[in-house]
Amino acid sequence: MTLSITQDSSTALIGSATIPVSTAGGGIQAFAIDTVSTANVQGTVVAKDKLTVAVGGLIRTSTNKDVQKVPFLGDIPVIGRLFRREVQAVEKTERVLLITPYILMTPAEGEETTRERMRDLSRHPYHTEGDAALEKYLPSASDPEDGAVSLKDDRGAEAGSEGASIPQGAEETR
Repeated sequence: MTLSITQDSSTALIGSATIPVSTAGGGIQAFAIDTVSTANVQGTVVAKDKLTVAVGGLIRTSTNKDVQKVPFLGDIPVIGRLFRREVQAVEKTERVLLITPYILMTPAEGEETTRERMRDLSRHPYHTEGDAALEKYLPSASDPEDGAVSLKDDRGAEAGSEGASIPQGAEETR
């Protein structure tokens, strides 16, 4: 299988640049503007069914400046320098794409693969209990009062019965 890959990554840099703006008095004032840093990668990869391919190459270097100081003492003019320090850290990051292609021959195969993947990624009770997980929230078939919803607690007890509680913000229907 041949995969054509295109990825773009953008980051907004708030107030990272300035432009000179002339004032009414003939002076020049620096005006902070936002910029956008972008990076992209394009490529073609040959991969086999269900074998993961790693694509790297988006490397970003960032420099962070920070001031560490003793509270109050670091703010005192002149001698405050003794109680503070400026720290500059250079950080390099690389974005790696992990791609696992699946060749699906039929729509049913696609549905089953999707269901399996959702089951692996989800903690929702529907994926472990199936339709039984929905019975807590759907209208009861034995008591069809014009769409009334039967609220049950985690033990399956009806709301309003002894030992059952109604979820906060919910109303009991009878």
